[in-house]
Amino acid sequence: MAALEWFESIQALRGQVAGLDNAIEEAYASAGPKGQQMGSIGGNGGGDSFAGIDRIVDSGMVAERDSLKARLDHMLERATEVLYGKSGRGGLAKAKCSVDADILCCHYLQGMGWADIAREIVRKDTSSPSHWCRMRARRACAYIDRVGMDWLVES
Repeated sequence: MAALEWFESIQALRGQVAGLDNAIEEAYASAGPKGQQMGSIGGNGGGDSFAGIDRIVDSGMVAERDSLKARLDHMLERATEVLYGKSGRGGLAKAKCSVDADILCCHYLQGMGWADIAREIVRKDTSSPSHWCRMRARRACAYIDRVGMDWLVES
């Protein structure tokens, strides 16, 4: 798999995990006990306030999210090593340019938009800052493909 496709797969997996996190959070919020469900003192109106939570767990959403998170964590660790080396002082940042590594990290690993990255990195007089960031990312990925991820991790 090419570097750009690999970084895009990390970004897509981040989106899946975030979507499941939101779905689980919403399900827990809607399943929790409600004030109007409470009966007399000491009673709960005959309803099981944990039944909704049991359905969430039984549906497998939590297990799926946890599995995806573990996979994402592994991919993020590997990507960080490619960008900055195992030592944190190598990788793409040392071999090519720390700006390139930072652009890839910000967009694909942290989920920042191109415009936000451009505001932080690009000089004010650049005519198309978002495009500049995207092109730097593409060239950086082409470089990663040429030299290999394993070499960058060990550099």
